[in-house]
Amino acid sequence: MSKMVKTIATLGVVAGLGISAMPLSAYALEDSETVNLNVQVGEMIEIAAEKTNIDLGEVSNTQNVTGGTKIKVRTNVTNGYTATIRASQRALETADKVNTIPNVKPATGVSGWGYKIGSITDIMAASTADTQFANVTSVTPPTTGSTDGDEYDLGFEVSVAPNQPAGTYSGSVILTATANASSTQP
Repeated sequence: MSKMVKTIATLGVVAGLGISAMPLSAYALEDSETVNLNVQVGEMIEIAAEKTNIDLGEVSNTQNVTGGTKIKVRTNVTNGYTATIRASQRALETADKVNTIPNVKPATGVSGWGYKIGSITDIMAASTADTQFANVTSVTPPTTGSTDGDEYDLGFEVSVAPNQPAGTYSGSVILTATANASSTQP
């Protein structure tokens, strides 16, 4: 090969490599668009009992019966919540509602029933009015996939007088968790 042919071949290879080394954007037109994403996470609050049916067994006039469950409150409301408990009726009742065990503080030999939960540390008479058992003023939102929450022990106690009629008595309590109002809300 002559010197001229070698030179032209070398220049051809160099030119080819130079073109292939150029960025792709130099060959094509380009345009781009930004897409913004917004999402709103709504506030949530939930209260749940580990057990919703509690069988305290048989009670005698010399021995009170006790039992309970765990209550969990979960929320993402950062300003906290207030939790309350109340009896749904004024007494434990038989199915025919003829015989009752009143909402009075249980004591051996006296017919009564009550509960304790959260900041209520002693058994109290079951009240039909809302009784606050927790006032949490600040909540750290749960982490991703977390089942975090606040847990409370709910305990019940029932006592009966010697003349309490035999039968199965039933009653219930209502647990409520309410988000605290924000200090910035009007």
